[in-house]
Amino acid sequence: MNILTTSSICRLVGVVFMLFIGMANAQVCRVSVNGNTSASGATWQQTKNLQSALNDPAQCPEIWVKSGTYYPTASGNRNASFRVQAGVKVFGGF
Repeated sequence: MNILTTSSICRLVGVVFMLFIGMANAQVCRVSVNGNTSASGATWQQTKNLQSALNDPAQCPEIWVKSGTYYPTASGNRNASFRVQAGVKVFGGF
């Protein structure tokens, strides 16, 4: 007969919590003005640029945008814009 002890329950809860946190953060892409197109966006040290995050909704369904001024193009084209695809959540001001 198996008996669950307090310590084994605490370990199990800890493992489940860590798995939940890992899954929650896996779907967040962090973006900064100087972000890299090839970066993962998984941490604030590995930020993507905004356009590459918006172009990849499968990997970036939730985007956290660091404070700054973002332009959709370097050329100054006033008709250029960012396009947020359906289902993507964008949060700013980090």
